[in-house]
Amino acid sequence: MNEMDATTDDIDQLLRDAKQLEYGPTRTALCEEAVRLADTYGYLDKSFEARMELVNSSSLGGQPDLMLATFSWCLSTADKNPSRFGGFNEQYHILWQYKWVLGSLPEFPHIPKSQIFEVLGDMRERYQKFGSTMHGYYTAERSVYEDLGDKKNLVATQKKFNRTPRDFLSDCAACVQDSLISYHQYFSRYEQAVAAAPPILAGRLQCATVPQRTYSKLLNPLFRLGRIEEAMRYHRTQFRAIDGRPGFVGYVEDHVEFLALTNNLARAVRIAERHLPMILAYPAPSMQRLWFRTLTLLFALLTDSNQKSIKFRFPEKHAMKTPDDRTTPEKLAEYFEREARAIAAAYDTRNGTDMHTQALNRVPKLMKLVHPYPVSPHRRLDPEDAS
Repeated sequence: MNEMDATTDDIDQLLRDAKQLEYGPTRTALCEEAVRLADTYGYLDKSFEARMELVNSSSLGGQPDLMLATFSWCLSTADKNPSRFGGFNEQYHILWQYKWVLGSLPEFPHIPKSQIFEVLGDMRERYQKFGSTMHGYYTAERSVYEDLGDKKNLVATQKKFNRTPRDFLSDCAACVQDSLISYHQYFSRYEQAVAAAPPILAGRLQCATVPQRTYSKLLNPLFRLGRIEEAMRYHRTQFRAIDGRPGFVGYVEDHVEFLALTNNLARAVRIAERHLPMILAYPAPSMQRLWFRTLTLLFALLTDSNQKSIKFRFPEKHAMKTPDDRTTPEKLAEYFEREARAIAAAYDTRNGTDMHTQALNRVPKLMKLVHPYPVSPHRRLDPEDAS
């Protein structure tokens, strides 16, 4: 066996090992090492293969910045080497991952709308040339309009999506059904959101991320409909499936908001504290935008409950870090609201809307919706537990 063969075997083993792991830092690191080895020995086919797996790992592992940079290399390399990477399998996987790229671009407020739509146009052209029905493309287009707060075009794209036949580039049936829940919730159509869930909840539709994220999405609609017991059952039985997993940290926020609105403040604080390092380390401010609004709500409620002091651990060297990790809920509420407003302003400026700022302005109204309901019928609703 020559040196090149040994290196090829090493790369293959790294990728096999990576695929055995859950999505997260370790899996991504193995893919990065495979890329490094392939690049070191100038083995272009393996560099491409390893990077395609790195796109997959970083997308579902909560590293959208790495995913975007890696996918850009793959797309450019395939375009420059059509005889090598222009086959059906290579192009299929590129177009499949392109949906993830479009879903992540709006997460970065420094990326202008013009660039997002330029990339969207490129994806559309590639899907058309590949013979797609465009069902998968409309998935990405819908995601872009949703993130940009463009409700008119979102509705128009959803109609096109509904009329278009599925094909080989469509998301799986579970993801499509799950996205319908999101679509209805986006417009506060809570009954329709819940009505879309049964095929998933019955176990007829599932994939790598469904139903885990579905249960999280249902918490707010069920709470708004007064079906709190049902929502609490989903929290108790399904939260463990996403707890501490980087690719699901955004859905953990749904649980924290639900716990805050049901006055389970101590539990909400503990969960938020445990996930705070992942929230702060997320490479796009979209995660902070999502979470900081809910943390503003949580600590405002604790302030109103007359909680004088609270233990909430920030990472070392963070501006809010204290020697004993104690502060007041009021200071925490002020901090998270201040940060949330700055982030919301960046997105609203890029998007040309006030959607995210208005979401923050609704926090006082949310506070009036609190309906105490214990996680366990035998546990007290006692905010002092958070101290």
